Amino acid sequence: MKFMASALVAAGAESMDFAGRLGSTSTIGLPGGSSAQLRVTPGNSLQLNVTSPQSTLSARVTASGNSCNATVTTGLRRGFREYSLWSGSAYYYCGKPQIVQTKCHIH
Repeated sequence: MKFMASALVAAGAESMDFAGRLGSTSTIGLPGGSSAQLRVTPGNSLQLNVTSPQSTLSARVTASGNSCNATVTTGLRRGFREYSLWSGSAYYYCGKPQIVQTKCHIH
């Protein structure tokens, strides 16, 4: 089974797309000391963790039958007051990201 999901973040209306298969893990280095890790976890879940020096963003997609649910959470690291979000081409900074919409599809 392959999981796919999208998260639309209010910072510049950028989208983040990710996919994976059960048992796989991949880590990507991002500019500025940030990284992204994608893991397919037991229980039909896909977990994305993006960590920057300032903040974290986690997205979890859980599948059940032909439907799925996507949740996104953010957190500030100790000592910081603003979030840094990588769009794929630039960093955006904000006081608190607003998750506008999450979607997931099972193919």
